[in-house]
Amino acid sequence: MKRTLLAHSLRVLRSLQRVALRAARPASPVARAIGQASDTLAENLLAKRIAELEERAQQQYASIVWLSNQLSSGDRTLAAPLDSAPRVSVVMPTWNRAGVLPRAIASVRAQAYPKWELLVADDGSTDETAALLRQLEATEPRIRYLPAPHAGHAAARNRALAHASGEIIAYLDSDNIWYPQFLTEVVRVFERHPEVESLYLAQLVFNQELAEAFIRCDPFDAERLEQENYIDINAFANRRSCLDRYGGFDERLTRLVDYDLIRRYAKCVPPLRVERLGGRYEESAAGSVTENENLHHNAYQIQRKWERPVNRPLRVLYALWHYPQLSESYVRWEIAYMRRRGVQIEVWSELDSCPAPFDSEVPVQHGALAEVIARVDPDIVHVHWSNRAELYLDAVSDAGLPMTVRDHAFDYSSRLVGRLVDDDVVKRIYLFPHLAAQLHRSSQIQAMPVAFNGDLYPPSKRKDPRLVLRTAAALRTKDLSTFFEVALRCPDHEFVLLLVECAGEGAYLEELQAYNGSLGNPVDLRVNVAVEDVAELMARAGIYLHTHGLITPYGMPISIAEAMATGSYVIGRRCAGSQAYIGEAGALYDDCDEAVALIHETEGWSEERWRSTRLEAVERAYERFADIQVLPAMLDDWLSMAGSRKRRARSDAHTQVVAAQN
Repeated sequence: MKRTLLAHSLRVLRSLQRVALRAARPASPVARAIGQASDTLAENLLAKRIAELEERAQQQYASIVWLSNQLSSGDRTLAAPLDSAPRVSVVMPTWNRAGVLPRAIASVRAQAYPKWELLVADDGSTDETAALLRQLEATEPRIRYLPAPHAGHAAARNRALAHASGEIIAYLDSDNIWYPQFLTEVVRVFERHPEVESLYLAQLVFNQELAEAFIRCDPFDAERLEQENYIDINAFANRRSCLDRYGGFDERLTRLVDYDLIRRYAKCVPPLRVERLGGRYEESAAGSVTENENLHHNAYQIQRKWERPVNRPLRVLYALWHYPQLSESYVRWEIAYMRRRGVQIEVWSELDSCPAPFDSEVPVQHGALAEVIARVDPDIVHVHWSNRAELYLDAVSDAGLPMTVRDHAFDYSSRLVGRLVDDDVVKRIYLFPHLAAQLHRSSQIQAMPVAFNGDLYPPSKRKDPRLVLRTAAALRTKDLSTFFEVALRCPDHEFVLLLVECAGEGAYLEELQAYNGSLGNPVDLRVNVAVEDVAELMARAGIYLHTHGLITPYGMPISIAEAMATGSYVIGRRCAGSQAYIGEAGALYDDCDEAVALIHETEGWSEERWRSTRLEAVERAYERFADIQVLPAMLDDWLSMAGSRKRRARSDAHTQVVAAQN
C-alpha cells in the first residue's frame, strides 16, 4: 500500500510540473486578445487547480508517514466480557444503491465485534433494494429493513435513529465499507474513556476514477471544524446520550447533514481521534449525494445556525440619497445582515419621500445630516454611492467620524474614487471586483461583490423553463426595450417584467407601458411589486434575462445573484463585468438575435441539462454572493474602525487630564 500511495504522489507531482510548464509558455495571439476578465478567470482557475494538486500531494505524503508510524501491535481487546458489552446501532440510509449495498452490509456482518444491529432505512428505492433487504432481514436477525417514501437521506437516517436500541451509534453509508476491527475499536475506546461522548477513526479515502488514495485522520480542531467538514460520518460514532441531548439530523438540509450533526455533537465535548484505520470512503461513487445536491446553500443554512451577534456595541448610521426605496434592495439586505449580527442601525435619507417605498425595519431620519449625526451618535457613517459620499464628507468630517463607502456602477468614476481615497475621512471604499481591478492598489479600496439575502432566495424545485423574468428600476440605462423585443419573438414563453418607479422617471415608465401595448402586450409588466412577491416569481422563473445598455459602467446587479440562487438560467449582456459575474451559470449575448437564439436553444434541453444548469447557478450564487459570505469583511472593518476611534478618544482624554494636572 505504501508503494501504491507513493506512486500516486509522484503522479500528482508530475501533474503539477506539467501545469507549471504550460503556464510558463508564451501566450498565443488568441490568448493575448482575451479581455482582462477572462485573463483573471483563467489565472484563478489555474491557481485553484495547482492548489488542489498541492493539497492532494500533501495528503498522500502525510498518509505514507501515518502508515509508517502505524503499529499493529498493542492491546486491542475489550475490558468487559461480551455479555455485558454495549450494543451498537448501525445507521445506514440507502436510495437506489442495490449495486453497492451488499458490499457495505457485508462489511458490517464481517465485524469482529458481534453485538450490533443494522438499521437500513430505505428512502423510497425503485431498484432491487427492497427484495435484497427483505432476503437479508430473513436470514440475519441483526438486520432491520425500514422502508418509507423518498424524503431525503436526513429523514432516512432519523427513521433509523428512531428504531435504534443501542448505547452506541455508528454510521455507514451504503457506498462505503468498514474494516473488520472498526466496531471493536469504537467499543474499546468508549469503555476505556467514559468521559468521551464521540470519536472518529482513520479512514482510507479512495478515488477510483483518479486512481488516488490517502489516509484521513486529522487531529481534532474546533476552529477548523467551524470552517470545513473534515470528519466523515462513516468514521464517526457517538454515545446515545448525544442523540438525546442534541437531536438527530436536520431534515431541512439536503447535503452536509453529517457535518451539521458532528459539529453540534462536538460543541460541548470534543470528539476523540482514534488512530486506527477503520474503513474505506469511496470519494467518486456515482449517484452520491455529493454529486447530486448543492453544497453551498446547505453550508449557508448551517452557517446561519451558528451566526452570533458581535461581542461589543456598534452603532452605524447609513447616509443615503433615498430610503426606503424598493429598487435599492441591496441596501436593505445589507442592513438586514448587520442587524442579525447585532449592529444598531439607523438611516438618514436625503430625500423626504420615495416614489416606491416599503415599510422600513429601521428608523429613518430626515433633516440636516450634521444634526442627525449629533442625535444618533454613531460609531461609523456608511454611504451607498460614491457621488453621494462626496457630498456628505464635510458633515462626517466635522463630527470626527470615519466614513465607509459602498460604490455600485452608475456612480462609479475612477477620478471620484481617487478623490475619496485622498480624503482622510474615508477609511474604506468597497468596489465590485472587476471595477477594483481597474485602479491602483490602495489600502482604502477593497474588492467586494454584491451580497443577496439567502433566506429570501433559496434554491427552488418549482422552476418553469418557459417563464422568463426580469426585475429592474425603470431607467433608460437598463435597455428594457430589448426585453420587449425578445418577448415578441419568443411567443411560446411567458415574459414577466417587474419594474420599480424611480424618482423623476415617471414619464419613462409610462413610455414603457405604452410601448408594450403597441406590441400587443407580449410582456406581463408589473410595477412596484413587493420583494416577497418578487421572490415568489423568481422561484418559478426558469430563465432570467438581464438587459443592460452599457451606457453606464456595468456593476453587479443584485437580481442576477438572486436569480442564480434560486436556480434560474441567467442570460446577460456580454461585457467583461457580466462574464466575470455570471461565469458558467448562464450565457451572454451581444444583440437581440443572440438573446432570442439562446432562449430557443433551451427548448431542446433535457431534464438532466436543466438540473445541472440549476445546480451550477445555485452553487455559484451561494459560494460567492450570499450575504453571509460577503459582508463579514465589512463588519470586521467597522469593528476595527470603531475600536480604534474609541482607543484614540480615551488616549486624548487621558492626555487632557495629564495636561490639566500639570
